[in-house]
Amino acid sequence: MKIMEVDFLPSRQKRRLPFWAGLLPANLRERYVLRYRPALWSKEEERIRCILQTDREGYFSRAWREKTKELLEGAKGEGAAIVLSDLAADLPQEILPFARGQKLSALFGAEGALPWLKRRGIRMEEAVFLLADGGGPEIFHVLETLPLEIGRLGILTERAGDFWPWQERLLAERGLALEMTPSCGQDIFRQADVVLSWQKGGSAMAYALKKEAFFLDLAGNEALCRRLADVRPDVRWGSGLIFSWKGRKMEGPSAEAEAFLTSPAFRLFFSQGERAAEAKEALEELGVFPIGPYRPHYGRKKGENQG
Repeated sequence: MKIMEVDFLPSRQKRRLPFWAGLLPANLRERYVLRYRPALWSKEEERIRCILQTDREGYFSRAWREKTKELLEGAKGEGAAIVLSDLAADLPQEILPFARGQKLSALFGAEGALPWLKRRGIRMEEAVFLLADGGGPEIFHVLETLPLEIGRLGILTERAGDFWPWQERLLAERGLALEMTPSCGQDIFRQADVVLSWQKGGSAMAYALKKEAFFLDLAGNEALCRRLADVRPDVRWGSGLIFSWKGRKMEGPSAEAEAFLTSPAFRLFFSQGERAAEAKEALEELGVFPIGPYRPHYGRKKGENQG
């Protein structure tokens, strides 16, 4: 199995073409590129790198989208098992899974807040944790894997009935009272030191967060993250985590792709949403652990400080 990396050119003027192809009329040149030179490839033992010979704007044409499907199918036939790309949301989704970092970050979300809590002089058992429900199954995977040290836990949700079995289970197994609220205006939200969120909306959360809270976006909520960056410089936020693994730091998407290739337990969890606790335990045994929040490249150059 291999990881496939996909990117676009910054400009169509950067295409690598024979000299004579550059002399063709624009429409003929485009047809030539699509048919004969659609991508630049490099291949390693566990990587297939593909740079589409168009820019992001050009990609949205029907011809380029169809060609990209062909390229993904070809890479799959050569052993690609998962795709890594900053532009994952724009690429065809039905051929290969994409590593966005959110599934791996969710498993280690509470631990990812530890460096920030330590910096503030707060122990995990003293901190207030809150999960902001997005309506999907992901939140239940996190409930299954939360550290035992957590002493106070809340859930922001509009489907409280779905969490009653967990309320009973956590109280019986851990003596932990699960506090639920439908509004970020309630005390449990405003007191939260750590918020893990799957909400696609929720812009009001940016203003309701506790001073110097830790906020982890696990839904790809770019609008909310931009709002946090604009109005809450005190909040430590990210759209995933940075991990330490194999002797190096890895941003969430890269670590997730590596975990998919390396761990059968994580691959099962990633693909089917099953056995989250086993997946986390397997990765911990491999030496995977989070060291801080990851911030996506919202229009910024790669390599900028991820904070």
